[in-house]
Amino acid sequence: MTSRRLIPIAALAAITMTPLAAATTGVAGAASTKTVTLQNIRFTPSSVTIHKGAKVRFVWKDGSIGHDVRFRSGAFKASRIQSKGSETLTFRRKGTFRFFCSVHSNMKGTVKVR
Repeated sequence: MTSRRLIPIAALAAITMTPLAAATTGVAGAASTKTVTLQNIRFTPSSVTIHKGAKVRFVWKDGSIGHDVRFRSGAFKASRIQSKGSETLTFRRKGTFRFFCSVHSNMKGTVKVR
């Protein structure tokens, strides 16, 4: 009789856990966008590693100081020089993409796509 009671409880636990697994998967999918902040005349973080097809969001937060984001390889069109806002890029190829700010020569970074 005890085993008969355990079967419905196990089934209820499996049904209850299914939405939790789906919610966890949804959160993991949200992690496919990394953020790089332009602040204090630097990119933070200066290097990110992502998977092919993932995104990097560049966010300007340096007060009135203007920056742009340019890629050495020409893989993406250069952003305009700005002091606020954001731009999100999707990386569809594997490789290492080096970026910089044309206004401040010490601002450099890398996106590594696996």
